[in-house]
Amino acid sequence: MKRWILVSLICVGLAGPAFPQEGMEERVGDLEAENADLRNDLEALRRELSELSGRRGVGGQLDGPAPSGTGTTILDINKRETERLGTKGGLFSKPFLADLANRTYVGGYIDLEYRDEQGERRTFRQHRFIPFIYSQVTDQIRVAAEIEFEDGGTDAPRGDGETKVEFATLDYQPWEAFGIRAGAILIPLGKFNLIHDSPVNDLTDRPLVSQFVIPSTLNDAGVGIFGTFYPTEESVLNYELYATNGFVGLEADATSATGFTSNFNTTSGVRGGRPSLKEDNNNSISGVGRISVSPRLGTEVGVSAFTGAYDDKGDNNLLIYALDVVHSITAALEFQGEIARAEIERDTLARTSGVPKDLWGFYSQLNYHFMPEYLEERWPIVFGEDSIFTAVARLGHVELGSVRTQRVTAGLNFRPIEGTVFKIDYQFNFEDWSRGRVDNDAFLFSIASYF
Repeated sequence: MKRWILVSLICVGLAGPAFPQEGMEERVGDLEAENADLRNDLEALRRELSELSGRRGVGGQLDGPAPSGTGTTILDINKRETERLGTKGGLFSKPFLADLANRTYVGGYIDLEYRDEQGERRTFRQHRFIPFIYSQVTDQIRVAAEIEFEDGGTDAPRGDGETKVEFATLDYQPWEAFGIRAGAILIPLGKFNLIHDSPVNDLTDRPLVSQFVIPSTLNDAGVGIFGTFYPTEESVLNYELYATNGFVGLEADATSATGFTSNFNTTSGVRGGRPSLKEDNNNSISGVGRISVSPRLGTEVGVSAFTGAYDDKGDNNLLIYALDVVHSITAALEFQGEIARAEIERDTLARTSGVPKDLWGFYSQLNYHFMPEYLEERWPIVFGEDSIFTAVARLGHVELGSVRTQRVTAGLNFRPIEGTVFKIDYQFNFEDWSRGRVDNDAFLFSIASYF
């Protein structure tokens, strides 16, 4: 448009005295007014296109939260979650969802590990292959699922793999502030359970507290509500609240002296009592929920809790509660951490069956992101503008009854792009802060990538 105006003005100038000065000025004014009208028309067309795209599930409302009654598409949620530090790797903030225009999306991630632990064999482990399936049925209805193949799946040559649904949910969300979710739900207990994907995390192994007190990956069959509010222009509040089956802490066992065996112990914490997606073991419904507040980009604080009976009669209750934090100290340095406690009720039967006392643990982690300029200048094909190194230090601690374990992990990883990572870690393991009881330090190397 500017070029057309310029050509017109040149023509007017060449015409010389054929046009009086007043007429030329009037013509220029007309052209400028016409240019403004065309700009307004173009902006109106852009707004209309955005609204139409949103109705088709292509990700309308690109510049903010969807207004009430319009629904929230998968791409809306992907954009919102990936913009806020600490939410990448969550339920909908997967990289393959961005900038797509189809109704159903397929993606996933894969990882491979090399483990060299003292007292154990050196080994490669093809740990996980996780396909994702996401579908935007309508503006308000979404289906999302992850299927996990661990160690080659159940039909692997040695038969030592695992195949399971990691989560499979149906969402009905008429407003961004309120939605209903049902299915095999990824339990919002702590932050790490929600962002446990291998390509997201900067160390190979999950924190101790996320293995034994909150046994990631933790899912359960149930139904509940969720939503997002914007208290201020910069802040975001998310909530999730579900009714579920709950843990299976005690199971009938004819070989046991008490007739029951405990799935909770001081070796694996509550991990062995993870819920069944098929049926509850008692007549009591469990509840779980999490509220998180992000006052600004780069900071999030979340509180969460689970409560429910874990035995067949519903006489004993399990309560787990957690606090999690993600905070950007500087543009390059970030902190993340989580603390969780499991309070386990124990009657005489539970105690004699081996149910342990209360469990708790925490982890704190610092991540420092950097990229030496000379690497970018010397090998730009490897160290491109999207690549980054991260130095990581993590302290972990768990108390499983009377058993106390600590782990200090130092790591360095390289990401050629955000969703692909090469990791090198070394674990220093302690038992009650003693280095002499068990020699089980470990060197780990792993590769993980979204696709």
